[in-house]
Amino acid sequence: MLDPSLRPAEDQEVVQELAFVLRSWPGARGRRRKDEQLARITAERLVDYLHLSGFELLRRPQIAMDMNYVGGGEG
Repeated sequence: MLDPSLRPAEDQEVVQELAFVLRSWPGARGRRRKDEQLARITAERLVDYLHLSGFELLRRPQIAMDMNYVGGGEG
């Protein structure tokens, strides 16, 4: 059964995440402008291919984080 809290992911969200992964894999060298552009183009093509293949990407809702919470137990 599908989790009701999931929503369809926007294409640009998926492109952004895929491009990040493509840029930061262990074999990646330095950060060059060319690498960032290549990762973005590759991510866009992957998203297009997923759509053509019939995949629908879903995303969990974003979690609100309490930045005041520092740690576990009481001091």
